[in-house]
Amino acid sequence: MALIFSMMGDLFLLFPSGFLLGLAAFLVAHVFYSFFFLKQLETWSKKHNLTLLALALIMGGFWSMLFPESMQDNWMAVLAYSLVLCSMLFLAINRKSSLSGYLWVVLGAILFVMSDTLIAIEQTMPDQKVISLLIMILYLSAQYLIIEGVVSFEKENKTLLTHTP
Repeated sequence: MALIFSMMGDLFLLFPSGFLLGLAAFLVAHVFYSFFFLKQLETWSKKHNLTLLALALIMGGFWSMLFPESMQDNWMAVLAYSLVLCSMLFLAINRKSSLSGYLWVVLGAILFVMSDTLIAIEQTMPDQKVISLLIMILYLSAQYLIIEGVVSFEKENKTLLTHTP
């Protein structure tokens, strides 16, 4: 479902008036990823506290780049998206690290945040083809890595379930 909503987000973003619909579709995609990761969350530890601190710094930096020049009209939607995106990253990082595919998922989630951060930077520096290309490379790599990690996890769990006496 996350991939379907991501594809919808990509399609909406092709149209100048599709920003909010694209943002909403990506928000839903991150919610689907988050629910999957939530089921695999470790018990609370210092790792969680460090992750929260790092994400707070990322959010602060993200918002200092965005505000007030761009996104003035859509700041609430962008804030909601940012919170969901950072929540997805938090849950990806704080999954049980012993899970198959853990590293792939974490790297993918980090690349997703980097891609979206570059989108914010691009808003302040329009017409930078290199940034647009880098955004797509990071975004596609993020999706691939997350799905690769999820498939790896699912394969291992399916194998464990079928080989249980």
